[in-house]
Amino acid sequence: MARSLTTLPLIEYMFDVRWSPTSVTEGLYDEYELSLGRFYSIIRKRFPIRHRLLSVPREVFVTMPASGIVFDRFLSSAPSSARLAYPLKQYGPGIASYNVDKEAYNWSTLQAELPKFYEELLQSHDELERRVSLVILRSIDFFETAQPAVFLRNKLGVRIENPILTKIPVLAAGHEIPQLITTWKLAEHFTEVNVAIRPAAVAERDGLVLDIAVQSTSAALNTRGIKDLLSFQHKIAGDAFFGLLTTDLRNELGYRET
Repeated sequence: MARSLTTLPLIEYMFDVRWSPTSVTEGLYDEYELSLGRFYSIIRKRFPIRHRLLSVPREVFVTMPASGIVFDRFLSSAPSSARLAYPLKQYGPGIASYNVDKEAYNWSTLQAELPKFYEELLQSHDELERRVSLVILRSIDFFETAQPAVFLRNKLGVRIENPILTKIPVLAAGHEIPQLITTWKLAEHFTEVNVAIRPAAVAERDGLVLDIAVQSTSAALNTRGIKDLLSFQHKIAGDAFFGLLTTDLRNELGYRET
């Protein structure tokens, strides 16, 4: 069964790969300097435009946490003044991602593209397959609303039932909510599901961001292989996303099953 929405609230959908150094003596920054050229030579035919997002001297980087630091972005076409051009690829010491927005999102296409992206990373690095630590599939959606607490209750089916919280004026009136974060661990699948809901403003519109990330360790990758793991993560993320939508919100967004 395939599930879809006529109106997609998606801001960005991304596939992250994170990895550890080759050894204690060779750090991620050293490898980054060597592998950047190899990675770009592989992808430049389809992603020719490179933007340097961050320049960090090596002596500074070694004192910083490596996880999540993106140095370079590669685009398939030049961005307009208003927005980035998707799909795009991002790269840094110990991290790489493939990103699409809602206009570029198509799961059937991504099922073919994401394993190719993973292979590009393997070709660019020494012994990367044994050093991969996390594979993450993440979706960020935005729902416009002036009353986030009301929307949370009536559209996402999340209730703040604690009597102390409901006595706080801004919560009771539905004007503001705190960030809500929850995590499920699927131990037998070496996978973790993280769901966060927070107030945000997108394009000067107030509303709620729903951030769902399904992350799996290298054990899951070794057990399933990249294609099977991505299909599994996509299903888990979809179950979490559609499970939150109330019937009213599903109808508003044009929910379909095929």
